[in-house]
Amino acid sequence: MNKSSRFRGYGWSMVCGALVLVTMGCTARGFATGRADGPGASEAGVVLAGETAPQAIAGLSLSSPLPLKRANQRLDEGLGTLEADVRTRINSYESWEAERDNGAWMLVVNRITFAPDTPLDLDEAVKGTVEDITDGLEQACQPQYSTTSGMVAGLPGRRLSLRCDLPKEGPVYVEGIIFSQASTLWQVQVAFQNPAQKAEAQRILQSVKVAATSQ
Repeated sequence: MNKSSRFRGYGWSMVCGALVLVTMGCTARGFATGRADGPGASEAGVVLAGETAPQAIAGLSLSSPLPLKRANQRLDEGLGTLEADVRTRINSYESWEAERDNGAWMLVVNRITFAPDTPLDLDEAVKGTVEDITDGLEQACQPQYSTTSGMVAGLPGRRLSLRCDLPKEGPVYVEGIIFSQASTLWQVQVAFQNPAQKAEAQRILQSVKVAATSQ
Protein backbone atom coordinates (compact mmCIF):
# COMPACT_ATOMS: atom_id res chain seq x y z
CA MET A 1 0.00 0.00 0.00
CA ASN A 2 1.34 3.44 -0.94
CA LYS A 3 0.69 5.24 2.30
CA SER A 4 1.81 8.73 1.39
CA SER A 5 -0.21 8.68 -1.83
CA ARG A 6 -3.33 8.96 0.32
CA PHE A 7 -2.35 12.54 1.09
CA ARG A 8 -3.35 13.75 -2.38
CA GLY A 9 -6.85 14.60 -1.22
CA TYR A 10 -6.04 16.65 1.85
CA GLY A 11 -6.16 20.39 2.20
CA TRP A 12 -9.74 21.49 2.73
CA SER A 13 -9.89 21.39 6.53
CA MET A 14 -6.63 23.35 6.64
CA VAL A 15 -8.08 26.03 4.39
CA CYS A 16 -11.29 26.21 6.38
CA GLY A 17 -9.46 26.31 9.68
CA ALA A 18 -7.45 29.29 8.54
CA LEU A 19 -10.60 31.32 7.90
CA VAL A 20 -11.46 33.17 11.09
CA LEU A 21 -15.16 33.20 12.05
CA VAL A 22 -16.43 31.24 9.04
CA THR A 23 -15.28 27.69 9.79
CA MET A 24 -18.83 26.49 10.50
CA GLY A 25 -19.47 26.67 6.78
CA CYS A 26 -16.49 24.47 5.95
CA THR A 27 -17.92 20.97 5.86
CA ALA A 28 -15.98 19.43 2.98
CA ARG A 29 -12.88 17.28 3.37
CA GLY A 30 -10.41 17.45 0.50
CA PHE A 31 -10.76 17.87 -3.23
CA ALA A 32 -11.45 15.23 -5.86
CA THR A 33 -8.52 14.74 -8.19
CA GLY A 34 -9.06 15.31 -11.87
CA ARG A 35 -8.91 17.98 -14.55
CA ALA A 36 -7.81 21.34 -13.15
CA ASP A 37 -10.53 23.53 -14.61
CA GLY A 38 -11.96 25.29 -11.58
CA PRO A 39 -11.39 28.84 -10.31
CA GLY A 40 -7.73 29.51 -9.69
CA ALA A 41 -6.64 26.39 -11.60
CA SER A 42 -4.02 26.49 -14.32
CA GLU A 43 -2.37 24.18 -16.79
CA ALA A 44 -0.41 21.32 -15.24
CA GLY A 45 3.35 21.69 -15.64
CA VAL A 46 6.70 20.39 -14.47
CA VAL A 47 9.35 22.52 -12.83
CA LEU A 48 12.74 21.12 -13.73
CA ALA A 49 15.63 21.20 -11.29
CA GLY A 50 18.79 19.42 -10.35
CA GLU A 51 19.15 16.90 -7.56
CA THR A 52 18.83 19.49 -4.78
CA ALA A 53 18.69 22.73 -6.76
CA PRO A 54 16.32 25.45 -5.56
CA GLN A 55 12.97 25.37 -7.32
CA ALA A 56 10.61 28.29 -7.86
CA ILE A 57 7.18 27.11 -6.71
CA ALA A 58 4.08 29.00 -5.60
CA GLY A 59 5.94 32.23 -4.93
CA LEU A 60 8.53 30.32 -2.92
CA SER A 61 12.03 29.00 -3.40
CA LEU A 62 12.88 25.61 -1.91
CA SER A 63 15.37 22.81 -2.41
CA SER A 64 13.96 19.39 -3.27
CA PRO A 65 15.58 16.12 -4.38
CA LEU A 66 12.85 15.80 -7.03
CA PRO A 67 11.14 18.18 -9.45
CA LEU A 68 7.71 19.29 -8.28
CA LYS A 69 4.73 18.91 -10.60
CA ARG A 70 1.54 20.89 -10.59
CA ALA A 71 -1.18 18.73 -9.03
CA ASN A 72 -4.61 18.57 -10.60
CA GLN A 73 -7.21 19.76 -8.11
CA ARG A 74 -10.93 20.07 -8.80
CA LEU A 75 -11.31 23.41 -7.04
CA ASP A 76 -14.72 23.94 -8.57
CA GLU A 77 -16.03 20.78 -6.88
CA GLY A 78 -14.42 21.70 -3.56
CA LEU A 79 -15.88 25.20 -3.56
CA GLY A 80 -19.29 23.89 -4.53
CA THR A 81 -19.64 22.07 -1.20
CA LEU A 82 -19.14 25.21 0.89
CA GLU A 83 -21.42 27.95 2.08
CA ALA A 84 -21.56 31.03 -0.14
CA ASP A 85 -19.90 33.32 2.41
CA VAL A 86 -16.93 30.92 2.58
CA ARG A 87 -16.61 30.55 -1.19
CA THR A 88 -16.35 34.29 -1.67
CA ARG A 89 -13.33 34.43 0.62
CA ILE A 90 -11.24 31.91 -1.36
CA ASN A 91 -9.63 33.26 -4.54
CA SER A 92 -7.41 30.31 -5.50
CA TYR A 93 -5.99 26.99 -4.33
CA GLU A 94 -2.85 25.66 -6.02
CA SER A 95 -0.87 22.53 -5.23
CA TRP A 96 2.43 21.01 -6.33
CA GLU A 97 3.80 17.58 -5.43
CA ALA A 98 6.70 15.19 -5.85
CA GLU A 99 6.92 11.56 -4.79
CA ARG A 100 9.30 8.64 -4.81
CA ASP A 101 9.72 5.16 -3.31
CA ASN A 102 6.47 4.04 -4.92
CA GLY A 103 4.53 6.72 -3.10
CA ALA A 104 6.05 6.10 0.35
CA TRP A 105 7.67 9.58 0.29
CA MET A 106 5.84 12.71 -0.77
CA LEU A 107 6.49 16.45 -0.83
CA VAL A 108 3.49 18.76 -1.18
CA VAL A 109 3.39 22.54 -1.55
CA ASN A 110 0.03 24.32 -1.29
CA ARG A 111 -0.71 28.00 -1.85
CA ILE A 112 -4.12 29.44 -1.04
CA THR A 113 -5.07 33.04 -1.70
CA PHE A 114 -8.00 34.64 0.06
CA ALA A 115 -9.96 37.80 -0.51
CA PRO A 116 -8.07 40.92 0.64
CA ASP A 117 -8.26 41.72 4.35
CA THR A 118 -9.45 38.20 5.24
CA PRO A 119 -8.11 37.44 8.75
CA LEU A 120 -6.26 34.12 8.94
CA ASP A 121 -5.73 31.87 11.96
CA LEU A 122 -2.56 29.76 11.70
CA ASP A 123 -3.35 27.68 14.79
CA GLU A 124 -6.69 26.62 13.36
CA ALA A 125 -4.99 25.95 10.02
CA VAL A 126 -2.68 23.51 11.82
CA LYS A 127 -5.64 21.77 13.44
CA GLY A 128 -7.31 21.51 10.04
CA THR A 129 -4.11 20.05 8.59
CA VAL A 130 -4.12 17.30 11.23
CA GLU A 131 -7.77 16.55 10.39
CA ASP A 132 -6.91 16.37 6.70
CA ILE A 133 -4.05 13.96 7.34
CA THR A 134 -6.26 11.75 9.52
CA ASP A 135 -8.98 11.76 6.87
CA GLY A 136 -6.40 10.98 4.18
CA LEU A 137 -5.40 7.91 6.19
CA GLU A 138 -9.04 6.85 6.36
CA GLN A 139 -9.29 7.45 10.12
CA ALA A 140 -7.09 4.39 10.62
CA CYS A 141 -4.93 5.92 13.34
CA GLN A 142 -4.87 8.49 16.11
CA PRO A 143 -2.24 11.08 15.21
CA GLN A 144 0.45 12.08 17.67
CA TYR A 145 1.74 15.53 16.87
CA SER A 146 3.39 18.66 18.16
CA THR A 147 3.41 22.23 16.90
CA THR A 148 5.72 25.16 17.50
CA SER A 149 5.30 28.85 16.71
CA GLY A 150 8.04 30.98 15.23
CA MET A 151 9.42 32.55 12.10
CA VAL A 152 9.02 30.39 9.00
CA ALA A 153 10.61 31.53 5.75
CA GLY A 154 10.98 34.94 7.35
CA LEU A 155 7.29 35.14 8.26
CA PRO A 156 5.27 34.23 11.36
CA GLY A 157 4.27 30.61 11.06
CA ARG A 158 3.80 27.18 12.60
CA ARG A 159 5.83 23.97 12.40
CA LEU A 160 4.11 20.60 12.58
CA SER A 161 5.63 17.23 13.41
CA LEU A 162 3.21 14.29 13.23
CA ARG A 163 3.18 10.51 13.46
CA CYS A 164 0.32 8.11 12.72
CA ASP A 165 0.70 4.39 13.43
CA LEU A 166 -1.41 2.40 10.99
CA PRO A 167 -2.52 -1.00 12.34
CA LYS A 168 -1.28 -3.02 9.34
CA GLU A 169 1.17 -0.78 7.53
CA GLY A 170 3.18 0.80 10.31
CA PRO A 171 3.96 4.46 10.97
CA VAL A 172 3.55 7.43 8.67
CA TYR A 173 5.40 10.64 9.51
CA VAL A 174 4.70 14.21 8.42
CA GLU A 175 6.92 17.26 8.86
CA GLY A 176 5.33 20.51 7.75
CA ILE A 177 5.23 24.28 7.93
CA ILE A 178 2.30 26.69 7.58
CA PHE A 179 2.77 30.44 7.22
CA SER A 180 1.05 33.44 5.72
CA GLN A 181 1.66 36.85 4.24
CA ALA A 182 -1.22 39.27 3.79
CA SER A 183 -4.00 37.20 2.15
CA THR A 184 -1.78 34.28 1.04
CA LEU A 185 -1.38 31.08 3.04
CA TRP A 186 1.33 28.51 2.29
CA GLN A 187 1.62 24.93 3.48
CA VAL A 188 4.71 22.77 2.78
CA GLN A 189 4.71 19.16 3.97
CA VAL A 190 6.87 16.07 3.63
CA ALA A 191 5.20 12.71 4.32
CA PHE A 192 7.36 9.60 4.71
CA GLN A 193 7.42 6.20 6.36
CA ASN A 194 11.13 5.78 7.13
CA PRO A 195 12.07 7.70 10.30
CA ALA A 196 15.61 8.09 8.97
CA GLN A 197 14.16 10.49 6.37
CA LYS A 198 13.15 13.04 9.00
CA ALA A 199 16.43 14.93 8.69
CA GLU A 200 15.95 15.24 4.93
CA ALA A 201 12.40 16.51 5.44
CA GLN A 202 13.62 19.14 7.87
CA ARG A 203 16.33 20.28 5.45
CA ILE A 204 13.72 20.76 2.75
CA LEU A 205 11.53 22.82 5.07
CA GLN A 206 14.47 24.90 6.25
CA SER A 207 15.29 25.77 2.64
CA VAL A 208 11.91 27.41 2.03
CA LYS A 209 12.08 31.13 1.28
CA VAL A 210 9.49 33.58 0.02
CA ALA A 211 10.33 34.89 -3.44
CA ALA A 212 11.10 38.59 -3.67
CA THR A 213 8.08 39.13 -5.92
CA SER A 214 5.79 37.79 -3.17
CA GLN A 215 7.08 40.22 -0.57
